[in-house]
Amino acid sequence: RFGTAFNAVFKGLVTRPREVNHGASWAQPSGTRPTFDALNALAAYGVHGYTHAAVVRSAQDLAALPLRVVSGRGPAQKEIYDGPLVELLYQPNSNEDGFLFREQIITDLITSGNCYILLLGPATRPTSLARLHPAEVRIVTHQDGSYIYKHTSAGSEVEYPADRVIHGRNASWAKGPQGLYGTGAIEPLAKEITADLNAQKLVSKASAQGRPDILLSPRDESDI
Repeated sequence: RFGTAFNAVFKGLVTRPREVNHGASWAQPSGTRPTFDALNALAAYGVHGYTHAAVVRSAQDLAALPLRVVSGRGPAQKEIYDGPLVELLYQPNSNEDGFLFREQIITDLITSGNCYILLLGPATRPTSLARLHPAEVRIVTHQDGSYIYKHTSAGSEVEYPADRVIHGRNASWAKGPQGLYGTGAIEPLAKEITADLNAQKLVSKASAQGRPDILLSPRDESDI
């Protein structure tokens, strides 16, 4: 009896694992949402002064760093100064140059924890790089552990395979499919930013009145 119970408990024991056990809840055919709304995260960049200043300074400094394209590893590596990849990095698409493109995706990464770049053109040689807004992207996961990216914009949905999307992300605290999303800087600061904005609104409202609502003046020191 003991042996039967022992075997039943350890029935799922795999001595030579070849794949991760994702669990029954891993499959999300409609796409799983991140732990914090990406649009709210990016909105903090536009409405909170200190957050905006910090993100702009970081994103612009990183975007201004010189780019290096290196082929090979170790002693055999060499730097490439010209070619399709170099041109693509300096001019990702017809709407923005390399600096603005990098500043934008770095801003996405800092605030929301994720940035998405869609590779346009042939699979072997992309001709353009397009930024996908983090709030419009959902990760669709399958039971076998694979996943794709669903992009929804103005009611139009398109699914892209994982090898056509460069997904940059921060580390995550979530489990399951939500662990595929990174954690941005705004999520742990959300309550502080909201409190700061509310305080600014109160001060702005009081200053607009031009006078205090009530005056308190003690008659003498004994009343204080």
